[in-house]
Parts: sequence; C-alpha cells; structure tokens
Amino acid sequence: MNLNDAFGEVVVRPHPKWTLRPTVHALSLANRHDLWYVGGGAFQDEPSFGYTGRPSHNRLGLALLTDGSVDYTAGKNTILSGYLGYAAGGDVIRSIYGNGRGLYGYVEANQKW
Repeated sequence: MNLNDAFGEVVVRPHPKWTLRPTVHALSLANRHDLWYVGGGAFQDEPSFGYTGRPSHNRLGLALLTDGSVDYTAGKNTILSGYLGYAAGGDVIRSIYGNGRGLYGYVEANQKW
C-alpha cells in the first residue's frame, strides 16, 4: 500500500452502556512520485478495475482526518451507533479539489437475533 497513516485513538467508556472513540489520522503518500489511488474496489472488469489514480504533483500530504464514534448498548441485543468524520485535505487533495474538505457521518442500529 502506498499510504502512511499516523494516528491516535482513545477509547472511553464513561458508563457500561456507552463507548466513545475519538480518533485523529494524518494521511500521506509513502512516495511523492506515486499516485493517489481512489475507488470503490474490484467491481469493474475494465478499464480501471474499480480504482483510479490521481497525480500527486510531487506532494505527499493527503489529509488530516478527525473523527469519532459513539456506541450505546440499548439492550441485551441492541446497539445504537453514530459516526462523524471531518477531513481537511492536504497538498495532494487541494491541488485537485481546491479546498479539499469533507464531512461524513452516519447512524445505525444493530439488532442481534
């Protein structure tokens, strides 16, 4: 893989039903001459096999990602979860997309049967 991921994570359990996970990732390319590969995976036969490479323009910095998740055990078989992440693009991403910022989040409910 051509990616460096320096990260820190803290897992906090303030109550037996709650788990909090704040995380910070500093993402960079391992080599400034490599491409930044993006895609959804091997779902396409041709021409890209589900991936594409974007030029790094002789830069390394991809993004600083700060994110966090919350899990709440609502019952013996039910867990409610939420996630929120914010990415501030580094030199590579800003050279392609301008400001290069993104926000992503979701909520989910898991029920065991």
